[in-house]
Amino acid sequence: MCMATGSLNFGVRATRRLRLEPIGPEHAHDLWRLHQDPVVVAWYAGAWSFEEAEAFGVESRRLWNDDGVGKWMAYLHDGTLVGRGGLSRTPEGASTTTQIQRLVKRSWSIDRFEIGWALLSEFHGQGYAAEIGREGLTCAEQVLGGTAVISFTERHNVPSRRVMKRIGMTYAGEILWRGLASRVVARTLEFWPDYGSGPLWDNEGRPVDLDELDLPGALIERIPNWHNRYEEARLPMMGLVIPPGCRRVAKYWRASETRCPASA
Repeated sequence: MCMATGSLNFGVRATRRLRLEPIGPEHAHDLWRLHQDPVVVAWYAGAWSFEEAEAFGVESRRLWNDDGVGKWMAYLHDGTLVGRGGLSRTPEGASTTTQIQRLVKRSWSIDRFEIGWALLSEFHGQGYAAEIGREGLTCAEQVLGGTAVISFTERHNVPSRRVMKRIGMTYAGEILWRGLASRVVARTLEFWPDYGSGPLWDNEGRPVDLDELDLPGALIERIPNWHNRYEEARLPMMGLVIPPGCRRVAKYWRASETRCPASA
């Protein structure tokens, strides 16, 4: 499980394909190897020196001890290096944190949880980043009791944006990061009372009467059908507009479908 008390022994996690270890000074060589990869180098504005990798390992260990959570090194179960990533806290008071706070719910500011990843090129496109990201979300919700997690990347980093979408995160806005416009996505972690099957809920988790919404009749007829076909593996779709007073909708509304009235 993830750690909540500062004991690194609880930070090691295993997924179906990966072993995730809290980053520390002992990972300096693997960090250096990762940051010689041409794709990683391109996103991090240059290769790391071994001294930079050592410093990152030392700082990561400090964050694990101080924050009770931090990023992992990711390995296959046979010990092969895959990359790094996972859950951490954005620095309190930092410019990035302040910008994100303006975009997301206030509850995020309690823990300031953020997930991210960086993988060796040979492991791209195989679902490993999503596996790391999902484990970070699981750690935030089930171990640390978090209520919200964000992730962000450069606007033009389409592969990472796809991963964020795949693990259920939705667009929240943009910030300025490293001098570039970067997209912020967020996911709220919350349990809902069993007030019924929806498919729309109000702010207290109770089903909304579709007939009370100013929606086209054809759309009202289709919403329950979409809801009944819901599958957990479906991806959230862009272009969703939620009616005023509603908290969530079946995840597979598409921009090409008739939309609910915009909530401005």
